[in-house]
Amino acid sequence: MSKKISLLLRAAVSAALMALLVYIMRDSIPKMLGALKRLPVSIFFLGLMLFLASSVIVSFRLKILLAAQKIFVRMSHLIRLTFVGYFFSSFLPTSVGGDVVKAFYISRASGKTMQSYVSVFVDRILSMFTLFLIATAALFYAANISQYHLRRIALLALAGLILFLVVLFNRRASKILSFLFTPAIPPKLRDKFKNAYNAIHEYKKYKLEIVKCFFVSIAAQVTAFSAIYVFGLGLKSHIPLKFLLFAMPVASIASMLPSLYGMGPREMAITMLLGPITGKEKALAIAFLWLGILLIAALIGGVTYGLMGMYKVKPEEAIGLNQRR
Repeated sequence: MSKKISLLLRAAVSAALMALLVYIMRDSIPKMLGALKRLPVSIFFLGLMLFLASSVIVSFRLKILLAAQKIFVRMSHLIRLTFVGYFFSSFLPTSVGGDVVKAFYISRASGKTMQSYVSVFVDRILSMFTLFLIATAALFYAANISQYHLRRIALLALAGLILFLVVLFNRRASKILSFLFTPAIPPKLRDKFKNAYNAIHEYKKYKLEIVKCFFVSIAAQVTAFSAIYVFGLGLKSHIPLKFLLFAMPVASIASMLPSLYGMGPREMAITMLLGPITGKEKALAIAFLWLGILLIAALIGGVTYGLMGMYKVKPEEAIGLNQRR
């Protein structure tokens, strides 16, 4: 029952924000539709190809993290899992996220449950850290003195994330917090939390892999956000790169708010942030073009899961545990 309530609440948030966005932009909708009609189909497909390319790069990032745990996965299967993750995060009536689905199939095939889930978790943390870092760097480079409050907010958010990473990878800091919060954790779960933390802490030994993943993550984000730049050009609007690298990470972070596949918060953020640069109607068009790309990626994941689902892939085909890095 709680899962159904959660699903209904997230659907309500998405529906309410999309309805609010349409209402606020009601006078611009005819112009937005006209802009979309004039957009060359080739521009949309170029944007789609850029997003798909970023998905391949993201899959490679997870491959590096898994290899550090002696879990060796073929790129083709990781790419499948990436798109299956998009599908589970968007269409299915379940509260199970795409990350959990990826971790489940990897753990089932490898037999390394904790390491699989932790690798996917670290992959998500690296993605978030990169988003915050890109947004903060772009804001400092692009903002003028009147936007000083935004800089402080961005710095505080980045500092909070860095503090979280310090606690995550520093045993002294974690011992202090565990002393404070362990009594609140049910006894049955304490061992699981301890094992999970120990598995996460193992990544401290793989500094080179973490650095590689950091730069791979930057490449993935920039490649994906380039689709927005292409859409802007197709709509006869130039979006400065430094502003784009601030706006899109913020929109991506907004999509993490409770909703269905980030729908609603993401489109609201894109429209509000790009509006002053491109005009309201073109910003709204870009928001819906980006949503279209995400839904296509999720559909690809659905087809992958239905026709070539990971449950049809033999573990020995998906993962070669040959103990070689």
